[in-house]
Amino acid sequence: MKIHESYSTTSFARGHGNPGDGYTWMGGQANAEWVPCPDGSVKDQWTYVHNNRAGIEGYVSDCFIREY
Repeated sequence: MKIHESYSTTSFARGHGNPGDGYTWMGGQANAEWVPCPDGSVKDQWTYVHNNRAGIEGYVSDCFIREY
């Protein structure tokens, strides 16, 4: 998944995260761009995270955020 500078798929991608990467929640944004998820759902929630493996901060669609 791409880690974006803003809550839009067209914004600059600061880097990539991998499935299973740990992250630190830094905040969120509602009512943003709708994103089709791999499971067939569609979400407009984006979360601002710090990817612990890559050390990159940015927005990720909640389609790709998993809490354990």
